[in-house]
Amino acid sequence: IKGRAFADAAREVSIAPSARDGGNLPPKLLSELPKEVAVLVRGLPPEQVSTPIILDDKLYIYQKLANETVPVDTKAAPAIDYAEITLPANEPADTALAQIRANVDNCDDLFAYAAAQGNIAVIRHKEVQANARAALQLLDSGEISPPLAGSKAFMLCARGIDPAKTASRDEVRNILKNQRLSAIAAVYLSELRADALIRDP
Repeated sequence: IKGRAFADAAREVSIAPSARDGGNLPPKLLSELPKEVAVLVRGLPPEQVSTPIILDDKLYIYQKLANETVPVDTKAAPAIDYAEITLPANEPADTALAQIRANVDNCDDLFAYAAAQGNIAVIRHKEVQANARAALQLLDSGEISPPLAGSKAFMLCARGIDPAKTASRDEVRNILKNQRLSAIAAVYLSELRADALIRDP
């Protein structure tokens, strides 16, 4: 099915609101689509129709009309997760940091250690504060900076992809499940076509 044939089929059998427009949808980024759909259509060439996919007990078929690219904002900062540590005022900063490093391997450990000590304040940040930028550039995940002005130090929790934009295990499981259901549906449709009785008008 291509071009006008897909549009005619959409008008005839689709129950979606887009049916009256021949199934036509406005352009969307892959990131704006459900992950199952994004996986399905990402590799399609223009004008190609996807295998069926089942979502919410409904059967969907997509046709990619064209590929378009969106310029990447090179000024956007990478995702970063770090902790700001306020060291105790009643002991040397180097001594306090040495004790933290001996007991802490990651940011979760840091929060537990600080809670147990009672004299260490820890704040977790998702956006880089101005006073932390230079120190964080030198750190790998799990590393703590040297003591800075104001009895501060920083620990880098993670750097890279924003976890909120990655698929969870459940989402990956659903994607694989839908791919399998789509394959079964495609086989079933092919069997229906093979068994169909076709008559000339």
